[in-house]
Amino acid sequence: MSSAQAESAGLEFQECRACRDRWYLPRSLCRSCGSDRIENMPAGGDGVVHAATTIHRAPGPEFADAVPYGIVLVDLDEGVRVMGRAPPDITIGTRVRCLMERVVETDLPVFTPLG
Repeated sequence: MSSAQAESAGLEFQECRACRDRWYLPRSLCRSCGSDRIENMPAGGDGVVHAATTIHRAPGPEFADAVPYGIVLVDLDEGVRVMGRAPPDITIGTRVRCLMERVVETDLPVFTPLG
């Protein structure tokens, strides 16, 4: 993680203007109704951990200094579920905040406990 740069902005989700469905990963059509009336929306980044696991083996050299680390599914306050990294000891039900971290030319969500 030491080579990555973190920032608090940048987490976005999409919302369908036709049916109001929301999701995280970008699409050109609504997953529910098929409309192309899609809008990118900024997410506040706060949410609750829905599921968590701990990774003990790095998937590649860019994560070698980070193990062990947690992988979580977080239900954002906006109603969107996002996967990201977290401390290895994080538990289900924990309130968290997202920071976007740059790793190998990609911005990844990283969640830290609130409070």
